[in-house]
Amino acid sequence: MKRGFNLINLLTHLLLTTLLLLALCFSSLCLAQSQPRKTILENGLTILTKENHSSDIVALEVFIKVGASAEDEEKAGISNFIQELLLSSKEEIIGEIESLGGIIDTTVSSDYAELFLLLPSEYFSKAFKLFSELLKTPKFDPEEIERKRKIILQQIKAEEDELFDSTYNLFRETLYQGSPYHKPVLGYKETIEGIKREDLLNFYKTYYVPNNMIISVSGDFITEELIKEIEEHFKELKSGQLPLRQIKRPKEQTEHQEVIKERESESAWLILGFPAPKAKSKDYPALKLIDCILGSEMSSRLFVNLREKLGLAYEVGSFFPSQRDAGHFATYIITSPRQIDKVKSGIIWEIAKLKQMAVSEEELEEAKKCLLGTFIMDHERNKKQAFYLGFYELLGVGYLFDEEYPQKIEAVTSLQIKRVAQRYFQNYTLAVIMPGGK
Repeated sequence: MKRGFNLINLLTHLLLTTLLLLALCFSSLCLAQSQPRKTILENGLTILTKENHSSDIVALEVFIKVGASAEDEEKAGISNFIQELLLSSKEEIIGEIESLGGIIDTTVSSDYAELFLLLPSEYFSKAFKLFSELLKTPKFDPEEIERKRKIILQQIKAEEDELFDSTYNLFRETLYQGSPYHKPVLGYKETIEGIKREDLLNFYKTYYVPNNMIISVSGDFITEELIKEIEEHFKELKSGQLPLRQIKRPKEQTEHQEVIKERESESAWLILGFPAPKAKSKDYPALKLIDCILGSEMSSRLFVNLREKLGLAYEVGSFFPSQRDAGHFATYIITSPRQIDKVKSGIIWEIAKLKQMAVSEEELEEAKKCLLGTFIMDHERNKKQAFYLGFYELLGVGYLFDEEYPQKIEAVTSLQIKRVAQRYFQNYTLAVIMPGGK
């Protein structure tokens, strides 16, 4: 078993090294051909463009700088509610875009609402005109609002039934006490039931203004022509007076906190994590590498030591989401209820080792190869290139951060890894869902 696992590690290492070298060459060539560009229109609309003529595809992202963290407590879920309505208010437009080979969808997070359009470049002008109408003139039809309300309530129930989602929501509610980041994107049953049409209209009019939007585009187009086209469709929109953004940080943790819920389940689900910095922090690259070392890969410490060697986990890993304000670093594990104490001790021990002992240069180099290989492979498609341009601009690090990211990762040292682990991995929050409920 151990010999087989070592062989897997060797093959993984060789594959990552090969992919990284090839991808870096490809990335450098593409970078020489096209540099991203930023344009701000008179009404405040930010446009980010990156030409890529390797395929006849255009990917366009619209980021609205509002998400669950900007919602009033009693209106939790309103951002997602509006995004759902945007895609259903004019179904004939959706149908026409799809008939041109286009793909259109929407997502919402704590920091933003997003719409994206992906289609062949020859149909872009026609499809974008239709797409802009969806964004600028939603109907908010009362019957459609009620239909969507029922669907969202069903989604909330489905999320409650998913054990990982339930554990993660429990973790966030506990970690982010006193901060708007505690809210789930879908909202709560009570808040969704209480949102009125007037609430939706007021929220839309307040936040869906050009000076609160970013349009990022990657693909087969001419930049000057594209900017003129976007300006033509959005010039009638006026900038708005945005509410002052004051994100309360979570109350400072002075001790560990644990919360346990029982429900009908065969396994125990645990998430153990810590407050972490926002994406703009100088410690962000080091924490991305810590995530890779600790739990985001099959060769990571949690996977090897807790799952492979000790057999304590059905599934184990870690994650460090990129957030505009207060972030978090979390580990997760699915285990037998009888092993909860061992699992908790095992995770704490692995975190303690990061704080006490320097990561070897070999392990750090492997983590860098893995992280950068994943990063570059993730950028092969125009969709992701457009996404990251707008995403990093939204997070406050600037759209050029996407170009600088590999260098920032390469610059991280073993000493930085240890220092950052010591700084942030202090008082943990533990959320557990275990068998016992009916």
